[in-house]
Amino acid sequence: MKLPKVRIATLRAHAIVASVALAVDAFLWGGVALLILAALVGFLSGLALMVRGIFAERERILTGALVVATYVVALLILARIVALHSTGAQARAEPVIRAIDAYRAAHGDYPRNLAELVPAYLPSIPRARYTLWMSEYWFSPPVPERDAWLSFTLAPPIGARHFDLDTRRWGNAD
Repeated sequence: MKLPKVRIATLRAHAIVASVALAVDAFLWGGVALLILAALVGFLSGLALMVRGIFAERERILTGALVVATYVVALLILARIVALHSTGAQARAEPVIRAIDAYRAAHGDYPRNLAELVPAYLPSIPRARYTLWMSEYWFSPPVPERDAWLSFTLAPPIGARHFDLDTRRWGNAD
């Protein structure tokens, strides 16, 4: 049985687009929007190849399926990277949370911002995520409608994770 050919140039172009979008989203921006946009275009392109292949050449069906698979794999990889960013950021938040607690115990109130913790309680504020954009923690003092939070951006533009300093639990902030 002879396998149909694959349009290598088409597949290579989509693999490059998916790889660049994945790298930019995962390590520079830290978000998901660019890869989702690229994947949408890739899915539509792959589906168009498959539909055209039904009426013309079998190689288009296989190429289209591989294009779609390329973006599915890239999205799955990005989902894992975002999960690792979140887990790491929560672990790196522990000394910051302890410093906020120590500040509150010493002063009777929360700090106005994280800079008030340096250098007495922390040598420096650690990065939440290792990305070039939106990689910091931020502190939100309590207000009448909510408790004090330590937060970080999870995956722009989706939302953020926050640690509620009164309930001692992590949650999502959209």
